[in-house]
Amino acid sequence: MDFYSLLSKDAEDSLLTVSEYKEGILRLVFRADALGGEEHTITIRQPVHLDMPPKLMLGSVLFGDASLLPSGYAEARNQGYGGDEDTWRVLKAVDDEANEFYAIYFGREILE
Repeated sequence: MDFYSLLSKDAEDSLLTVSEYKEGILRLVFRADALGGEEHTITIRQPVHLDMPPKLMLGSVLFGDASLLPSGYAEARNQGYGGDEDTWRVLKAVDDEANEFYAIYFGREILE
């Protein structure tokens, strides 16, 4: 099973942790409780914006473009950090209480 399938099918009740966030790198650790606590890392090399708590209990995870962002999100938070929104890639995490959180970045994520 590839990692995207794993996240879409087994994300519920798993833990997503921000393990590193500094200029030029964002690392998230996904602990798949449905798979006996197996851990995987999502590495993002060109983060633009992170709107996520350090740890969250997941309901679901989606990857895509800026269309995953709610209407008005970019305008409300764009403070000169983002460049061309048409080239953003977005990770949308929904927690177990249906709250939405986002990581916005350029380029593809590395899933390990």
